[in-house]
Amino acid sequence: GDDSVKLIFNGGADFLANETFVYVPETHQAQRGNQNGFIGVGKNNFTNFNYQGIAVWNRNAMGGDLALTSQAGISYLEQQADLIFNQSTQLIPGQTNLSQGSAQAITQTTSTVKEFGYFAQVEGNYQDQLIGTVGYRFDKSTLNGDPNKFYGFPKASLAVNLHNFDFWSDGVFQRLKLRAAYGETGSSGAFGNAFTGLNQVSVGGIGGSSISALKGDPDIEPETSSEFEVGFDAGLFNKVNLEVSYYNRVVSDLLLSRVLPTSTGFGSETTNLADLKNEGVEVGITVNPVQNENFFWSSNINWWFNRSEVTRLDVPAFPQPGAGFGLGLGTFYIEEGKPVTQLAGNVDGVPTQIGNVEPDFQMGFNNNFTIAKQFDVSFLLQWKKGGDNLNLSRLLTDLGGTTPDLDTPEGIARNASPIAAVRFVEPAGYLRLREAAIYYRLPVSALSFFGDSVTGIKLGLSGRNIFTITDYSSYDPETSTNGGAGLSSGIEVTPFPSTKQFYFHLNVNF
Repeated sequence: GDDSVKLIFNGGADFLANETFVYVPETHQAQRGNQNGFIGVGKNNFTNFNYQGIAVWNRNAMGGDLALTSQAGISYLEQQADLIFNQSTQLIPGQTNLSQGSAQAITQTTSTVKEFGYFAQVEGNYQDQLIGTVGYRFDKSTLNGDPNKFYGFPKASLAVNLHNFDFWSDGVFQRLKLRAAYGETGSSGAFGNAFTGLNQVSVGGIGGSSISALKGDPDIEPETSSEFEVGFDAGLFNKVNLEVSYYNRVVSDLLLSRVLPTSTGFGSETTNLADLKNEGVEVGITVNPVQNENFFWSSNINWWFNRSEVTRLDVPAFPQPGAGFGLGLGTFYIEEGKPVTQLAGNVDGVPTQIGNVEPDFQMGFNNNFTIAKQFDVSFLLQWKKGGDNLNLSRLLTDLGGTTPDLDTPEGIARNASPIAAVRFVEPAGYLRLREAAIYYRLPVSALSFFGDSVTGIKLGLSGRNIFTITDYSSYDPETSTNGGAGLSSGIEVTPFPSTKQFYFHLNVNF
């Protein structure tokens, strides 16, 4: 067969430097603690280096029926950070110089992370009937407890295009593709998890060091995410395209932060504590119900759901530090056999599930119309069924005792049990008109007014987040204080709502 070999080398370097200056005068309300003014000056420098070398071998075998692509390579990544922050309080009134404060502090944090890996992969395509990939990757990182230990991550996939086989005959299905894939990846967590740091202290004017409250784990390993996915793609009746996928994602040796007993001398520790499972189904349907000279309609539906479960937990159940505001107000509670998205509250002194951020399902409904070759109309509806939010915005408005619903109809006082989190966990489902647009193309006859200089004019109006139907009492069920990432979604403390946006469009072609 035909063979070709090529070597690919690439690399890069990124440098980022920024400076910060913060000045809070002594007259500011935040200085009521007798700090008499605050100045902070920071300088941060970040440097990233990355290098990669790959050897690629392409081969056509079996008379050209089989195309093979083999790859092998190495990669290297180095990240350096140097963060310096100087602060000064007890300022001379009106002065904005660090040296003009009688209480000064300097903080410097430096870190270096190095990651090295090598990998190999083979891809094969037999007559576009069978398409497969197998590969393996080894990685090591200074973020792990053993910086010299390699961890392996395999992957494999197979797709079968049944419609390309000789036995296939066009009927209901014009196209049918079966596919399955499996892969593993690793994540080494954050810098500092593998060791216990030292803090600077001063006793009697003599400098020294104290052990950090964050305990390091010298045996920490990367968490491993393994995912299996199976599905099919089909084309039906020359009008319908269908994609269906099922996935099962397992995170082993999940890195979590846990609170430690005060008797240990530490506050918390990040280590490999648990296994987590996510599984779900994704369905996509694209239909072209009408296609003729004067009217075109294309419709797309995407429907999906996900379920999570903590399948292993090596320690007693605990609230996730930093993900909420304590059991009294509700937080994410890591508990074996329960979803990682459960909201727990302190009910009768026992942590109890009072809600779940994860929705029953979500769906997007997108439609595009072309009418008489002149009007283009489109809209996108998004539906979230189920799921809860912890509405702490409502809690804040109740703190002053000024809201009309402060007491229950039975007259129970505000500072009794109804102030607990159950009261502020609300259904967060919604139906939202995410996008809508209408465009009009001027007919060719109308362009004659401009002579030959203009070949087309298109006018339009569009909008985003136009309206929302929901029972959620706050202004936006979709927003989250922490941006909706990880174990922080579904908790609202007066975040900005999704903005409504409206546009006028004018396109002129010359």
